[in-house]
Amino acid sequence: MKRTAFFLMIMIALGSAILACGSGSDADATAQAINDVFSKTATAAAGVNQQPDDPLVTAQVQASATAQAVQVTRTAISEIDMEAQKATTEAAAPVLGELKLYDVDTDQGYVAWIHQPITLTVDGYMAFDFANDHPETIIRDFVISSDITWNTQYGSSGCGFLIRSNGDQNKQDSYMALITRGGSGHLIFAILEDGEPVGGYDIFPRTNDKSFDWDNDTTNRVAVKGQGSVFTFYTNGTQVGEIDLTEPPPKPVVPAAPKSPDDQLDLKAMDEYRKQLEEYQQMVQDINDNYSALQTRFEMKSPIFEKGFTGMAIVSESGETTCHFKDTWLWIIEE
Repeated sequence: MKRTAFFLMIMIALGSAILACGSGSDADATAQAINDVFSKTATAAAGVNQQPDDPLVTAQVQASATAQAVQVTRTAISEIDMEAQKATTEAAAPVLGELKLYDVDTDQGYVAWIHQPITLTVDGYMAFDFANDHPETIIRDFVISSDITWNTQYGSSGCGFLIRSNGDQNKQDSYMALITRGGSGHLIFAILEDGEPVGGYDIFPRTNDKSFDWDNDTTNRVAVKGQGSVFTFYTNGTQVGEIDLTEPPPKPVVPAAPKSPDDQLDLKAMDEYRKQLEEYQQMVQDINDNYSALQTRFEMKSPIFEKGFTGMAIVSESGETTCHFKDTWLWIIEE
């Protein structure tokens, strides 16, 4: 529990290298899939014309494609029955109800996916993994929410979301929102640019959400809303923080230092206090380092990552870390 935000930033950067080399899980395959989808999307957005030059052949290809599309549409429509529609409506109902807590107009958007429960476990020094059964989904404005149950050996290990990632294994642009157990609980919004950590925002959920539980084997519901440069964070239905990347980073909030034992002759209590004080001093240093990095990035007018991929993520300082995600969903905000 010695390191917090800045250490996690480093792990994220190393996580990119892990993905490129393979991490012993499905992370490398997922990263490759993201790369493939992103490349195709970029090509389409650029308006690359892959049709032959012959107008007649082009007309034939387009006509064939249209006919196939019509047939696929008719088939899809015929396969949708009332039970399926009912199941979809019932599954989306809790999402629509929860969105009201996040000040979201449910008439402007849709449920992109509802994810099956998933458990991610990593074991070792600076380990990283992520998962998503729907890696093809590209997000701009969104809300993502999940019940997260954790068990970590170190307080700087965390669980959360990969956000607007470009999927580039070598030069990752991405945001990451993670909750960690250190210091009675943190919510860290980290920024990775060109594969390098460039600062992070540190939020203390318990300032506004007294129900936030930082103990092992407990569950907190975590939600992130992203609209352009503005990100809003919620735990257990309570707003715990908001940042605007176009605004100067706010001065960091430093929690109170641990109190020394009343009985300073109690050697066991004093030893525990010294450990807590050492962790606290490291945490304060990390917070100040993060603030300095964010200030530099703001002054350089670094770009906002406008779109990308998302998924559930896990990072570990050392030892075994387990994150269980349940009732996870993604809502796409549309104007």
